[in-house]
Amino acid sequence: MTMPSVDIQSYNATAKFLHWLIALALVVQWVMGLTFDYFARPTKTALIGFHATFGTLILLLVLVRLAWRLKAGVPRLPDSMPSLMQLASHGTHILFYVLLITVPMAGIALRFAHGHGIDFGLFSLPAPWTASQTTARLIGNIHALAAYTLLGLAGLHILAALYHHYVRADGVLQRMLPTARAPQTTALPVGNEQP
Repeated sequence: MTMPSVDIQSYNATAKFLHWLIALALVVQWVMGLTFDYFARPTKTALIGFHATFGTLILLLVLVRLAWRLKAGVPRLPDSMPSLMQLASHGTHILFYVLLITVPMAGIALRFAHGHGIDFGLFSLPAPWTASQTTARLIGNIHALAAYTLLGLAGLHILAALYHHYVRADGVLQRMLPTARAPQTTALPVGNEQP
């Protein structure tokens, strides 16, 4: 999944909005996921249902963000960045999108494996198959493993951003900050990405 690179200093407003909205939504999901067991059964059941619905909406946002990224491209990495670091950046972004799609898809499948649908208020998606505890355990493990991997990757992503800002001082972090502006774009060869 190679993204077109463009000769700009910053991501555009849409990319930034989607980035920070998804990041905030993931924090909310993590808090919910880690606190289910602190609530009594009726509240816990309601939170799990909301978690599934919210996760489905995050999946849709991720797909929109991926489509936008493919359309608009990404800012070119600094020329001073070593090629191995650029390769790591590219690989990290691919893994991010794989996990951002896998975690909610596994969550949706887990909900269905328990025999529950997903309620969106105006409509709901019924479970397309019969409940199975064996299947639910397997999917639950996949969901948890992918979610913890995503959390770890997010931590590395934050550390890398801080490294670029405070150690390399190469402007990589500023490209995704809301205050940075995106000038006119010029198409460049494909392959360079932000870490």
